[in-house]
Amino acid sequence: MVIATDEEQHDPNRMWDLIERSGCNVLQVTPSVLRLLQDAGRDRALDQLRLFVGGEALPSALARNMAGRCRELWNLYGPTETTIWSSLARIRPDLDTVPLGKPIANTRIYVLDAQGRPLPPGVIGEIWIGGDGVAAGYLFQPELTAERFVDDPFVGGTARMYRSGDLGAWRHGVLHFHGRVDHQVKLRGFRIELGDIEAAADSHPAVHESVAGVRRFGDNDLRMVLYVVMDGDVEAGARELREHLRQRLPGYMLPQHIETLAQLPKTPNGKIDRKQLPEPVAAAVVAQQRPGRQAEPATDAMSDARELYLAGLWRELIGVEEIRRNDNFLDLGGHSMLAVEFASRVRKETGVSLRLLNVVTGTLASLAVELPEAGAGSPRPAEGSLWSRLRKRLGGG
Repeated sequence: MVIATDEEQHDPNRMWDLIERSGCNVLQVTPSVLRLLQDAGRDRALDQLRLFVGGEALPSALARNMAGRCRELWNLYGPTETTIWSSLARIRPDLDTVPLGKPIANTRIYVLDAQGRPLPPGVIGEIWIGGDGVAAGYLFQPELTAERFVDDPFVGGTARMYRSGDLGAWRHGVLHFHGRVDHQVKLRGFRIELGDIEAAADSHPAVHESVAGVRRFGDNDLRMVLYVVMDGDVEAGARELREHLRQRLPGYMLPQHIETLAQLPKTPNGKIDRKQLPEPVAAAVVAQQRPGRQAEPATDAMSDARELYLAGLWRELIGVEEIRRNDNFLDLGGHSMLAVEFASRVRKETGVSLRLLNVVTGTLASLAVELPEAGAGSPRPAEGSLWSRLRKRLGGG
């Protein structure tokens, strides 16, 4: 056995030197270290390596890339408290998602609901682990030990099991990861697993890493933000990724903002440090030009008073500066609650009731044609309102 030093683990070239010099044929690393090795471009010895990867979630793009180049790739799962691996899965290049696999020998894995009852296949619950690997508890922390290590009712006797805090589900007899209990959020009435959003993002071939979270933009304005590290052009990549997510996630789980970073902040042991994620840009412009459409003029180039009026509301509510005629409310960072507020403002100021479905699916230009043209004899808003001023500017009275 050869153990790499801290310096070697953080220097991919020195790590490759060690691999080649030692002639090792099995390598156990975290995904973060594996990514460093991949980026170094020195993979002559890969075809001889059986890779054991664990310690954090293995991104799909990294798994696909490595699975086709090494001798074997195995994803290992297990908390320290079950010393140390509890399940494993062999990863092949054609897999869409990276499973946690099946329990190793002398290990039992349960997916339970809040009442400790087993859940059927496909239903997400908390992962509990039993078997010979379960530790005795935490040193000098009896209360935490009592909370996390409990009797195993499915075996009886002195058997115990550990509450992992991880979320998972069984599918076809294989365990799949769905994030952390403490990474579960409730947004606008929906309970969302951040791990599901990250898994959908990681399935995009250009995405290296991703992490999702909820950020506050105002007193009553919470939005989902997805941070990604990805190849290629940032704006084009964000547009492609958003469409990729639309095909895989329900509408309430779609992030309002996609922030592209050169790298995600990491803790000293190489795991993603959510606390160090930067504040997102007020509104990421990810849909300024949809595929197949010609570039549209920005706000200051618009001449239609109705479009200018709606663009002004969008700027105020969403926080985006540059708006184009073919932009969509949700793509620019809006969400359902802001859509309600937007429709309410339009109704109050113009007397026109916009359908919420049109607000969230249409473009600024398509919404503008629902408003009365200047001088069309439609209900008139209060004197001095923005809409009234715009009508006057174009001669509508």
